[in-house]
Amino acid sequence: WISSLTDILVHWSSRQAAINAEIGGGKASNEAAALQGKIALCVGGSSGCGKGVALVLARQGCSVTLVGRNAARGEEAVAACTAASPPDAGATFRFVSMDVRSLSAIARFCDEFKAQAAQLDFLSLSCTRGGIQGYRPTAEGLDERVCTMYLSRFAFVHWLLPLLERADDPRVLSILSAGHHKVYKAWQSDFLTRHAGMAQRTFAAGFYNDCACAALARSQPKLTLIHAFPGFVRTNWHMELPWGLRALTKVLMKAGKSLETCGEFMAYPLLCGTFDSGFHSLTEFADPCASCAGDTAAEDGIWKLSVEQFEMRASA
Repeated sequence: WISSLTDILVHWSSRQAAINAEIGGGKASNEAAALQGKIALCVGGSSGCGKGVALVLARQGCSVTLVGRNAARGEEAVAACTAASPPDAGATFRFVSMDVRSLSAIARFCDEFKAQAAQLDFLSLSCTRGGIQGYRPTAEGLDERVCTMYLSRFAFVHWLLPLLERADDPRVLSILSAGHHKVYKAWQSDFLTRHAGMAQRTFAAGFYNDCACAALARSQPKLTLIHAFPGFVRTNWHMELPWGLRALTKVLMKAGKSLETCGEFMAYPLLCGTFDSGFHSLTEFADPCASCAGDTAAEDGIWKLSVEQFEMRASA
């Protein structure tokens, strides 16, 4: 798999000219969006792809709340958003430090957020768990990988639905692995992936993202739900890899997209009228790609099990 990773990174490095050419149209479309008075929540927005999305939204006049673990990076992101925002937009920016591995902490945050905000126009979800470690439980007994890459993300969606429903055109973006994972067949017998290997847990997170988006698109027709693959981006995700892989990835990191370029691509479906309601599975260039959704029984079953976990942790 190390050889496969190297091949993938080298392949992406050869696509930089194409990336530069394709970003032009998307950025022009993004820059046409007028977001004064709009409200966004960017979970994982203090760094990486999420920060890139937050900067685009701020540039267009949107108020943004950033959620992350690292306070220093969070304050830097707030400063960057403030600098990017038009002086006359009246937008506000703040950072909330939180361990998103705790569903109970997310429930408390969402209660506070609902008490303060009139509506929620954009919800960007990019918190992740890198590395190649085995099963590692959170304090609430959930696998770190599946919790951070799926359960935590959609706990925000679940508890903030009332605010999303108040927006004129609410959109939810989950940046993960669209088009790059498989069906997790053991979802009924091992929903929390306690008996799965690392690769299967990673596939499960992507599969659950697809199914949750599809289920919510049917039950909440006003919502636009997007699962996007970011491609190879120059972020700090490689720091959780073992030393040898970390060194290799750091060298190849120069071939990746900047977080600003990634932000333009990822923000595009949030701002473009083409993506109007329903579930959209998108590539790193915001083009449609195949998803693993399509079985309504699995979609509804996975969402039901997810909500059970959300409510159980909120009441604990």
